[in-house]
Amino acid sequence: MASLDRTDGFAGFPFAWDNNTYYAYNYWGFVTNNSLPSLTFDEWKSATGYDTHSAFSSSSPGNMTVATRRNKYDTNRSHVVVFNWTSANSVAYDLAGAGLKDGDRYEIRDAQNYVGNAVVTGTYNGNPVALPLNRTQVAPIYGTLVHYTNTHTPSTFNAFVVQNRGGSKGKGP
Repeated sequence: MASLDRTDGFAGFPFAWDNNTYYAYNYWGFVTNNSLPSLTFDEWKSATGYDTHSAFSSSSPGNMTVATRRNKYDTNRSHVVVFNWTSANSVAYDLAGAGLKDGDRYEIRDAQNYVGNAVVTGTYNGNPVALPLNRTQVAPIYGTLVHYTNTHTPSTFNAFVVQNRGGSKGKGP
């Protein structure tokens, strides 16, 4: 969860590392200099001097968080991540966050099954689209990998790729 390597100890380490909220079922999620056993949150704060005003919870956040990151190099592509702590089957997502304008055609793909069929396609009209949060299909693994079975993450975590396929008088292709 949090790991920090520092060969000169922690005195004077130049990071502003505070006001964070950590969620984990494991109390021992903090590591310094790859030492084991891991540290508890209180031991971490004592050893590093960080997270003075931070909080730790052993339960899930209990809400849903949706974040969009626009692609810096391809303005017609965005990435959406959903932390689904509510166990919902879908989330309403406004494509304006991905840079779409009315009339833009779009395609949304599950990042874990990118080569599969698009999850949602259409023409943006200002209304949110429903992103499904119960995906199970994943892209196949090619080659001789035998020690790993590719499975989709549970519904608590989803990642999508939104692509603007153009069509409006805006900045689409």
